[in-house]
Amino acid sequence: MNIADYFSKNALEHPDFPVLELDNLSFSYGQLRDLSEMTARRLILLGYQPGDIIGLRLVNCAQYCALIWALALCGCIVFPVRSSATRSEMKKAFTGIPLKAVIIGTREDAIPNVDSIILTDLEQPLEASDTKTAWPVISPSAPFKMCQTSGSTGQPKTFVFSHSQIINISRQYGSEMYWSQGDRLFFGHQMSDTWGSEMLISAMYAGATIILG
Repeated sequence: MNIADYFSKNALEHPDFPVLELDNLSFSYGQLRDLSEMTARRLILLGYQPGDIIGLRLVNCAQYCALIWALALCGCIVFPVRSSATRSEMKKAFTGIPLKAVIIGTREDAIPNVDSIILTDLEQPLEASDTKTAWPVISPSAPFKMCQTSGSTGQPKTFVFSHSQIINISRQYGSEMYWSQGDRLFFGHQMSDTWGSEMLISAMYAGATIILG
């Protein structure tokens, strides 16, 4: 099983259970599944394929959770990019990384010399014929997530984790922090940094509810 299979299992078993809460708004696992699948089909229609590296440069939002799931369905590699990163920091981080695109919140967030996808463009309704797009078969050993060291003393070092490695990390977080399906977790991190994205994926893997401050 790849990581998307575990997300789907949670949505199948508890579709009405909230995956994310912000103030008085609540977003369920069933709603997240529908948004993730629509987003994944849109990415496939745009030509993105398994193995493509897609950056995520967004502030905390429900759509970020959906994109993690959608990219897993597509077989793309998630590359979290801090929303507060400067252009010089991003240029340094992207050196040698064959990015296909970066998903951003607004046109003002566009990154020079990198293809950008505005989040709202992925949320456009699909034609009826496009809703049957088949998912590619993704092996647990396929790459899923990239992370980097800070690069404070030189060029950042890049690491790539497979679906199975991310699943093992998520299990480890759950066992060490004693969280499981149904738990409510206050999320005080940025989804766009390495630690925050790992915590987010682990919470979704466990079937917990993320409380955004």
